[in-house]
Amino acid sequence: MKIPKYRSPHPGFTLVELLTVIAIIGILAMLVIATVGRVRQQANRVTCASNLRQIGIAMQLYMNDRKDGRFPGPLYRNQKSSTEGGDGQLASPVRLLPYMSGQIVERNGIKYALLLECPAWKKVIGADDKLSDFSSYYVNANAEKHDGEKCDLFGYKTDGTNPLTLQDLASPSRTWALVDLDTGIKPGATYSIDQIAHGNTRNYLFADGHVAASKTKL
Repeated sequence: MKIPKYRSPHPGFTLVELLTVIAIIGILAMLVIATVGRVRQQANRVTCASNLRQIGIAMQLYMNDRKDGRFPGPLYRNQKSSTEGGDGQLASPVRLLPYMSGQIVERNGIKYALLLECPAWKKVIGADDKLSDFSSYYVNANAEKHDGEKCDLFGYKTDGTNPLTLQDLASPSRTWALVDLDTGIKPGATYSIDQIAHGNTRNYLFADGHVAASKTKL
C-alpha cells in the first residue's frame, strides 16, 4: 500500500516572495529614516531660529539700558558659546549674559550660554568638550550706514572700533547681525565647522530683531 505524501494546507513562502518582502521592508525603512532625518533637521533649524530671536531680545534690552543705544561691543567677529571669552564675546558677563537668565549650563568647569549653541551645530561638532574650540555664530562686519560706509555692526575688538546704533544703519530690517558660522561664511577659519549646520540653509538674525533663513550667503 502506497502511503500518500503529506501536504501542508499552509504552504511556505518561496525564495522570490521572501526576497520581495525583504526588499519592500528595506525601502520602507529608508523612507522612514529619510523622513525622520528631515523632521529632525527642520526641528533643529526652528530651535536655532528661536535662539536667535531670544538673542535679539537680549540685544535690544542691552541697548535700551545704555544711554548711547549702541549694539553690544566691541566684539570679535566669531562668537563662541563659552562665557570665558572675555568682553569681546556676546556671552560675556558684561555683554548679553545677564539678559540670558536661566540659559546657562556648566560643562567641565566652563560655563556656556545655551542660546549661542545651535543644536545642529552641536551635532556636527560632537563631543561637548570640543565646544569651546569652535565658534557658533559670526557677526556682520559690513553693515551699511546712511552715508554708504560699511563697517562692523558690533564694533571690532581687535582695533577698538565702537559699535553702531540702530539709527546709524541705512536699513535695520535688511542688515543682518548674526549668522550661523561655517567655512562658507568665513573661508579657512579653523574655529568654524566645514559644513552648513542646517544642510543648505543658514539662519540670520537681523538688526531689527527678526530672524530669517536663507540658502544663499547674504
